[in-house]
Amino acid sequence: MAILKPTQVELTTILAEHLKWARNDGGRRADLSRADLSRAYLSGANLSGADLSGANLSGANLSEAYLSEANLSGANLSGADLSGANLSGANLSGTCLMRMMTAYEWCLQNTCPMRSLAFRTLALGSRTISSPVMGGAGYQVGRLYEAPFFSHDRATDCHPGLYVAGGPDTELEQAEDIMRILVAFWLDELLPTQTKARVPRFRTVATREEFEALTAADLEPIAEREVTA
Repeated sequence: MAILKPTQVELTTILAEHLKWARNDGGRRADLSRADLSRAYLSGANLSGADLSGANLSGANLSEAYLSEANLSGANLSGADLSGANLSGANLSGTCLMRMMTAYEWCLQNTCPMRSLAFRTLALGSRTISSPVMGGAGYQVGRLYEAPFFSHDRATDCHPGLYVAGGPDTELEQAEDIMRILVAFWLDELLPTQTKARVPRFRTVATREEFEALTAADLEPIAEREVTA
């Protein structure tokens, strides 16, 4: 689908028609999906209920704009001025304004057991044993693994780190012909993104009982162990 770059005259006409629609006065609902509205002046514009999905609104002036119930899913809002804008009920999925779930919420949603340890929270998740990042080799039980690099970028799913999934309560389980392994990680190090979660390190265990028996030293970074050894 081509990107629409409306002229200022066309944009004014679209907004006027949309305002009539919003007032039930026979106008049309604004369809600006995938429109290129970068740096557009939309201060105070009434776009409530408008379809702006996938639109490029980077650098746009949306101050005091009415965007309630608008569909902004996947819109590029980087650098946009949203001061005073009404975003009540707007669909902001896939935007820089999307609310990201906390690590605790992610663990609850993905049924990860948690327990208190050394004034922190240890959580139990899982992941596939094989890892392309490790050259195809598999993770082994009873070892600490650390990512050589860890990204804190929440907007990007595929950035450096060790990826984890939900936490089964059983031993290593076979699911859809993919062998999974249980992994323990610190809750405060878990970074949930839009579809995935990653941690800088985890400890592999075979059973829930092994998870319960872990100590803080079992998850101590390898570099710190070498310093104190």
